[in-house]
Amino acid sequence: MRDTESADLSAHLQSLIAMRREAVQMPAPSEPEKIPAKLYGIMAVTTVLTFATLVTGYQLLFPPQQLFA
Repeated sequence: MRDTESADLSAHLQSLIAMRREAVQMPAPSEPEKIPAKLYGIMAVTTVLTFATLVTGYQLLFPPQQLFA
């Protein structure tokens, strides 16, 4: 009984290895996809807004001058 389970497992592993090898051997695309300019604009706006939010929050929590001297 143990030999048949081992044989089934071995056959299953062999088929799994064959499937993975077929998936790996697919050719890569010839050209990378081009990113539209609109996406670069969104990334730039997001970067600026994130920086502004962090700077404003830092200045609110740690003001440059002391309020109570």
